[in-house]
Amino acid sequence: QYTMDGFLSVAHLASVLHFCDAIDNLVISLCKFITTLNPKGNESGAFIEDSKAMLALVTMFCIVNQYGDCVRSGWRSVIDCIVKLHHLHLLPSKVTDMEEVRNILKHSNARSFNKKEETSILQSVSNFLSFDSGKSKPEVKTPEEEEAEKRITTYIESCHIEEIFTESKFLEAESLEYLVSALIWSAGETPKGIANSEEEEERALLCLDLLISTTIRNRDRIELTWAKTFEHLKSIIDSATLLSPLVEKGVFGLLRICQRLVPYKDDM
Repeated sequence: QYTMDGFLSVAHLASVLHFCDAIDNLVISLCKFITTLNPKGNESGAFIEDSKAMLALVTMFCIVNQYGDCVRSGWRSVIDCIVKLHHLHLLPSKVTDMEEVRNILKHSNARSFNKKEETSILQSVSNFLSFDSGKSKPEVKTPEEEEAEKRITTYIESCHIEEIFTESKFLEAESLEYLVSALIWSAGETPKGIANSEEEEERALLCLDLLISTTIRNRDRIELTWAKTFEHLKSIIDSATLLSPLVEKGVFGLLRICQRLVPYKDDM
């Protein structure tokens, strides 16, 4: 707690003096505790076993939520942390179920339902066969592990990660531009004719959801976000040789943005 208070005090002083580099360095340093985790086996156990990572996570998001106006290059590290939490299945549903992308998720997920159902059936058959072949059963969590995971979930939900994006309309212009750039950078490139790996696809989908939500939330100053957002959506659509969840979401996302913004921005 003393360490956390110390970091927050430094961040407060840097914010008052508008030392954005100092806050960036704080954020980047704290993020390293999370992004360098390399869990094996029980993924969420990486946080349960590493109290420093948990403390760094909570402190970092406290700084970002309170002093986001001064965050610049640090946004890249913040987005990397969010992607890491998503990969560990620890990202709260509030982050991925924001109103601006909810309809997009429904459309995009509908087409992949049959594929997921088929995979589920195959997995069930595989599990049944593996049971007979003498392979080990899935590890059952102890009550202590379940309690620890609940505690971790509570800590992460208390970070209010979704507010970074839902409250982005209050960020200073320069900070918002860096946030948009960080989301696009973190999503990675979309090379034409080359399929992304499953992990790359999930990362790109998450970043695209957050980018669309941020763009719509800032419709009153769309001139700060639209050029970069449009180029990113265009690169996703142009790179498509086959239909994929990312391309579908890119198309529906573009239509969603136009639906929400055109009535307010005639010159868009």
